[in-house]
This record gives sequence, C-alpha cells and structure tokens, in this order.
Amino acid sequence: MQQANPQMMLDMRLARDPQERALAAIGIPRRYWHLELDNFKFRQIEFRGQPFSSAAQRHLVKWLCTEAEWHWGRLIVIASDPTDNDAMALGSFILQKLLEKGCPVGFDDIAYTPKWYDPYPRFLLLHNIFRRISDDHVGVVQKTVNRFGGCTKLLLVGGVTDPWKFSTKQIGYIPNYVIYVSSFLRSKKKKSS
Repeated sequence: MQQANPQMMLDMRLARDPQERALAAIGIPRRYWHLELDNFKFRQIEFRGQPFSSAAQRHLVKWLCTEAEWHWGRLIVIASDPTDNDAMALGSFILQKLLEKGCPVGFDDIAYTPKWYDPYPRFLLLHNIFRRISDDHVGVVQKTVNRFGGCTKLLLVGGVTDPWKFSTKQIGYIPNYVIYVSSFLRSKKKKSS
C-alpha cells in the first residue's frame, strides 16, 4: 500500500498563511510557492511537426493563467530534463494562478496516495511521470486522464526533451499543447507587510 507524501505533510506544518495552507493542502511543494512567470525560461521545441518558439510557449502559459474559462478537456504536456523539477515548478505556478481566480483544481502525484481533487476540477495536474515510465504508471495516468475527461489535464514529465513524442508514443494521447521548461529561477519568499 502506498503512503502519503512526507513532503506534503511537512509543507502543511510550515504553511504560514491561508494561501500557503491551500497550496500545501493540494500538494504543491513549498519550494514552488510564490513563483512568477518571469522565473521561467522556455526552449523552442517541435509541436505537431512545426517549431514552437519559447515566446509562443510563454504566451500559452499566460493564456492558461488568465483565460481559464476557455480551457475545457485539453491535454497539456509540460516537460523538463533531466528531472521533472522545472516542469513541476511551472505546473505549480499555473495552479497557483488558477486558485487565486477561484478555479477548482486537482493535484495528483501518481506515486502517492491520497489524491486531492476538487469534486469537479477544471484543471488537474498529474506529476511524477518520467521518461522510463512503467506500464503500471502509464495505466494510472490513462485511467486518471479518462476519469477527468471534461477538465484540462497538465501532465508534468521529467527526463523528456520532446513532450509531443513522449505523449503520443509512451502515454498514448495526442496533446493539445506542449511546453518545454528549460529552467526556472527560484523567487525570494514574499515578505508579510
């Protein structure tokens, strides 16, 4: 039997205000709190056989965060290499912006239970997905994607430089969008006034 994520439990204890408690409650790691879009760098990748520039990816992220009402049932694969840290940071940033707007979200670490979901999420973040994904984990990802067909899913993938190919070949889904995060700079913690 899987157990609860120990980092999530620690973050719950260390949260200092209602926003941080909300972020900790859905499983967003403390090191990804208080990020801004300027913290991220993107790299041009291929999307549907065409170049997808870093500027276009930045614009896509801005659009996801500001026009949440237009995103129903989309699949967005966010990748970084060699780990999923940069993808996780961007996915967490997007969820934080959506939470600030009151958008119902879900967060699923496919390696741990319990899961956290709003009863009817508009956005669902799935992470702990890696290039050498096992057949069991592919099944968990597919089952979750199918279960929440009407909401937008953000798949955060580590160890992958071609998110389009990874999604279509290894997961078996054609994504609506792909993003490659080449790096992120940690922001300084916001000070209370």
